[in-house]
Amino acid sequence: MPKRYKHLFEQVVSLENLFAAAHKAMRGKRGKIPVARCFGDLEKAVVGVRADLVAGTWQPGEYFYFTIHEPKEREVAAAPY
Repeated sequence: MPKRYKHLFEQVVSLENLFAAAHKAMRGKRGKIPVARCFGDLEKAVVGVRADLVAGTWQPGEYFYFTIHEPKEREVAAAPY
């Protein structure tokens, strides 16, 4: 039987946690257009994501696939911001 953690979901969807996660995800990417757009209205974006998570309607976006060649060739899947 897996362990259960009480109130973990509430901790995950807290505004404090979601703002911290948003700032962490932005590190090194603030010059990118999707990140800059989100940063411009960060409060609205975080509150919207929280509402979707609580309602159970949040869906991840489609991944962007590309190939890198160093140190060896491989395909990388990047989540959208």
